[in-house]
Amino acid sequence: MLAIAFGLFLKAVRIQPVRATIFTIATFCLALNLIGTINIGNMTPELWQRMAQLPVEKRSAAELGLYTGPNFELALQRIPAGEPIGYYNRGDGFVYPLYDADFSRTIRFIPITPDNDFVQNMRDRGVRFLFVFKPGLAIEQRIEAAVREGELHKLGEDRRRRRVLAGLYVTSKK
Repeated sequence: MLAIAFGLFLKAVRIQPVRATIFTIATFCLALNLIGTINIGNMTPELWQRMAQLPVEKRSAAELGLYTGPNFELALQRIPAGEPIGYYNRGDGFVYPLYDADFSRTIRFIPITPDNDFVQNMRDRGVRFLFVFKPGLAIEQRIEAAVREGELHKLGEDRRRRRVLAGLYVTSKK
């Protein structure tokens, strides 16, 4: 709608220098908008080159690890294709890389509280693998208790400042 309104407005302006000025400003603003969407501050030229060299069907945010490091990529490498991926993410979830580049993966949210039986919930939902991202202290402790009790096994963990940023776990065979 805005583009149509802008086109009609520009058509109605009859003075050529004014039209040219408005068009130039609009083009500049469009260029700024584009620059803001391509993660210039986060993407190095090497990352752009690496992504461009991948076939389109293999390009994934997990591959680049911009905001998460290698955690999502390692999860996709470790979890067999076809296996549903359980995930827990505190707050607004950044989980779309778990779908993989071709969106072939199934992901399922696993609610974890300090007192629920989330491992049984995983089993009930047919989920063996759990990817945890930014769990918070109480959930981190609950997951560590499940590991100590033998209900979960750690496949990988990324700790920053002694706290879990991300972890990958698998249920024990029961």
